[in-house]
Amino acid sequence: MATRNIKSMIAGTVLQIHKRAGDPVAARDAILTLECMKMEIPIVAPAGGRIVSIEVNQGDNVEKDQLVFVLET
Repeated sequence: MATRNIKSMIAGTVLQIHKRAGDPVAARDAILTLECMKMEIPIVAPAGGRIVSIEVNQGDNVEKDQLVFVLET
């Protein structure tokens, strides 16, 4: 199986984490939600698989292109 590093497409604050390492996911499942300028933006799985690791914590500030989770497809 291949792993994919999923990066944030925007800068923001981690509002909520919906999945944990080891959780199975389907394509387009929300893995975490970022807040940016009072908007909630879900970061979704680009494909089905299993979460290897979540690289951020709730409340963290993330930068654009920062690694947020690793997905095994």
